[in-house]
Order: sequence, then C-alpha cells, then structure tokens
Amino acid sequence: MRSRSLTTAGLGAAAAAAITPLALPAASVAKARHHPAKARRRAVTRTYKGKIEQTFYSNVQVTIKVQGKRITSLSVSANPQDQQSYAREAYALPILRTEVLKRQTYRVHTISGVTITSQGFILSLYSAMGHAHLV
Repeated sequence: MRSRSLTTAGLGAAAAAAITPLALPAASVAKARHHPAKARRRAVTRTYKGKIEQTFYSNVQVTIKVQGKRITSLSVSANPQDQQSYAREAYALPILRTEVLKRQTYRVHTISGVTITSQGFILSLYSAMGHAHLV
C-alpha cells in the first residue's frame, strides 16, 4: 500500500498559499514554536541546613537557599558564650557570608581572631552544600 501525503499540486493557488508556513502571520509561527512546558519550568528554591558544629566559643549552623546550582542566600545561627565572642562573630560571620555568596564555594579563608568559629562555619557550610549536592 502506498502512503499518501498532502501536496499542493492539485490545489488552487489560494488553497496552496493557505497551508504553507509563509502564508501564516509571523506571530502565529512564533506561537507554534513556543514550548509552554519549558516556559512554566522555574528553578525551585530549596533550603538546606548544615550540621551544627560545636566550637569552643559557640555552636554554629549554616542554612543555605539554593536555586538551581547557585546559593542565593545564606544564614548563620551561632550562640556565642560571652560578649567578646559575640563581638568577634558579629564582625566575622557577615564577611564569611559575603565571600561564600560571591565565590559560591566553601573554600573561603578563615578570619584571624575568629579562626575556630570560622572553621565551624566552613564545616557546617560544607555539610549544607553536601545535602544540596553542590560538592
């Protein structure tokens, strides 16, 4: 059995023009190529918590929000034992946070004077990134 396909040979010029893509307005051709399923897909933001790292001066836990493969936000939970530790962490943790968001990695330098807490921050961040499959 022979397969048949529609051709414009037996049709009039107006009918042939009506079924060719050139006769369609540009907007309808663009709509035909548009994939609504792809347009609806958005990167979902997910939240991951790192392990609570117990340091000598405080417990540190990092929470990250990830969209796609990018860290979009980072928060740190720390409970320093004394006022001096609080002051040092208030100085150091925002710097670490900014570096992580800029570089998108756990490989950031520790901060002098807050080395132990910086290391706890990095370990908790590594744990959270591991949960997010970023390392």
